Amino acid sequence: MKASTDPACGCVADLTARAKPGEVQLTWNMKKTRPMPHHYNLYRGTITGGLISRFGSTTSTYSTYLDKGLTNGTPYFYVVREAAANDSELCQSNQASATPKLR
Repeated sequence: MKASTDPACGCVADLTARAKPGEVQLTWNMKKTRPMPHHYNLYRGTITGGLISRFGSTTSTYSTYLDKGLTNGTPYFYVVREAAANDSELCQSNQASATPKLR
């Protein structure tokens, strides 16, 4: 799997995370790469650069995902991995983070 910093990779390199009460909104720009990803696998952890777990996937062409049911005050760290139809992951995005909190 290639990293978003690999010059041969057309992977998501602009993942952002925006905190909201009890949730985090993830956004990224869909790259026009070949081959185009079939879907995006979403990963989350609570330690920067630490262990992350897959918590979802999306085929959305809007390049956005709302991660709900989170604990306010806990930092969350995210990466997105582009995947083929057989779920083989092609590359990994940059890491983004956000800490949900009450307004």
